[in-house]
Amino acid sequence: MAAGLKKWLNPAGGYDSGVVALSGALSGAFAAAVTTPLDVIKTKLQVQSLSAPPTSAGVGAAPGAAYFVQYSGFVSAVRSIAMEGASGFWLGLGPRICMYGPSCAISWAAYEAVKDLLSSRRRRAREARGASAKRVPAM
Repeated sequence: MAAGLKKWLNPAGGYDSGVVALSGALSGAFAAAVTTPLDVIKTKLQVQSLSAPPTSAGVGAAPGAAYFVQYSGFVSAVRSIAMEGASGFWLGLGPRICMYGPSCAISWAAYEAVKDLLSSRRRRAREARGASAKRVPAM
């Protein structure tokens, strides 16, 4: 998606760090939004073992105490979230977009900057070799 956005925003095709960063940010935000429901399910499955029955004193679990397992698997977690309503699958959408948008913008901008730097060095080296080959006298 970032490559398509980059071509759409910069049809000339030259290196433009702003276009690259914007393309990366939009792509990252889109990917975060699309995968949010799966992330919600994964998080529910991961944190289910963090709840333990209280002790007789009413203060949390004793070390080594048995933990509750609320979900038997993926489908069980999906059903539980669905009972909260469809909006339950989109919990945390804002923070995910705020994290992945800038992260992808920085990653893509850095990648494209290094790629541009290396390709311009390679082009200059190739041009230098071509110029020196022309100076060699023929025997």
